Amino acid sequence: MKKNSFIEGIKKKNGTKNVNIQEILCLAILVVLAIAMLANFTRNSRKELRNMVENGIMRELETCSARITADMDKVTGTVMVANRVFEDGWPINDTVVENMLSVIPDSCKAYLTVYCKLDGSAITSGGEKVDLRNTEYFSELRTWEPFFIYVEDDGVTGENAVMYAHPVIRNDRRQGYILAFLSREFPVSAIEDSTYENIAFFAIAEREGRLLLTYGDTEDTELLVDDFWGKLREERVAGEDWQKLERMIHEGRTDFIYINDKKEQRLVSITPLKGTDLLLVMGLQEEYVSNLEKNVWDENSRIQLWICALLLGILVVIIVFNTRNRQRNKEESRQLENKADTDLLTGLNNKIATERKITEYMQQNPGSQAMMVVLDIDNFKKINDTLGHGFGDEVLRNLGHRLSAMFRSSDILGRLGGDEFVILLKDIKDDAHIKKEAKKLEDFFHHFEVGEYVKYSVTASLGAAVFPRDANTFEGMYKAADTALYTAKRRGKNQLAFYEKRKADNA
Repeated sequence: MKKNSFIEGIKKKNGTKNVNIQEILCLAILVVLAIAMLANFTRNSRKELRNMVENGIMRELETCSARITADMDKVTGTVMVANRVFEDGWPINDTVVENMLSVIPDSCKAYLTVYCKLDGSAITSGGEKVDLRNTEYFSELRTWEPFFIYVEDDGVTGENAVMYAHPVIRNDRRQGYILAFLSREFPVSAIEDSTYENIAFFAIAEREGRLLLTYGDTEDTELLVDDFWGKLREERVAGEDWQKLERMIHEGRTDFIYINDKKEQRLVSITPLKGTDLLLVMGLQEEYVSNLEKNVWDENSRIQLWICALLLGILVVIIVFNTRNRQRNKEESRQLENKADTDLLTGLNNKIATERKITEYMQQNPGSQAMMVVLDIDNFKKINDTLGHGFGDEVLRNLGHRLSAMFRSSDILGRLGGDEFVILLKDIKDDAHIKKEAKKLEDFFHHFEVGEYVKYSVTASLGAAVFPRDANTFEGMYKAADTALYTAKRRGKNQLAFYEKRKADNA
């Protein structure tokens, strides 16, 4: 049985080690997975970050486009209101026309408005009569739909302009056109509010590629030529999908392409101006795009570092919590073991724990010398009968506490049951030490008294055996000490007797 207990203890320790190794392996796997996920996240983040920067630039261009088209919408809205007057049956004479045209410039950015009849004769908002038959755009005035168009000569002031033409229709017949002219520079105010005003070039171009307006950082580029569209196609960076760009623009969506410009690359972003055949173009140096990406990446990296620090902190907290939890469990287990091993009355080891601990000591220290003392309280039955079992318990309790204070914490003290106690004094060096400890025990019981008001002298008979001289097992040592105990009783009690092997064998 004792051997099995010892093996169980070894298995328990090995089991604890295996649990610890498993926990360490789990944590190591978690750390490796976290590092792998972070590396993958970093790899993907670089691509996503470039896309985010490029999309941000395109959104900025779309914002500029929205501002420009908002100005154009004001023109179309104002002209449509004027057109309804004519469609509702008002007479189309010079006075009515002049009055209606004069209202349009006050409500939008048009610098000039004109009513043009089908034969080319026209009247301006100022009442001036002009002939538009020889203008470049007159032949375009055959449509039934409103439209915007760029003109090099407005036919009145000679200025370049963006013209909006809206047909006047009455009784399903075209009567003429209301023409509103916007300054060629009208998009500039929208571009001036852009984040990239001073670091990018802006351009208004026709879909065929002719440039109508340039603005911003135009000196550091060779792209702004008459055949702008052809130049972009020629200088595009290898691998850039030109057909995709054309398709996106045709569908009315914003897109970009990387272009070689003076041995440097530019990101050229293009968006159509709604309701026209014009394009708004913005070109940024690729170096700026990369720096912008780097700045965002640095900020993103700081966030990642904070996340890593947070994960590491959480991991440390988990490890600390797990370690403290194991220690707490270990302490609770130790306390439970102590409770299971403790005699509740005296606070000493109980019979099972005493036997186990003494056996373990003997197995682990076969070469060490120790002294086992077995003691019985003299006349304990008489104490219980005359003074009561409560006082008897007080004697046992007091004896346990006094013995614990008297010997080292490394020594083994236990109660085997009733009034029988066992003491194992470890690592006794020589016979002089043995005699000294024996005398200390005898003197103790010569002066041992119990009772709060009336002191009652309690004596005991003690038997001692020396390990491994007298025996090398618990059973052998207990038998030897118990034999010595009865020798002390025969000699008159209240004394200590050592086991004498020859006399015991002869008996």
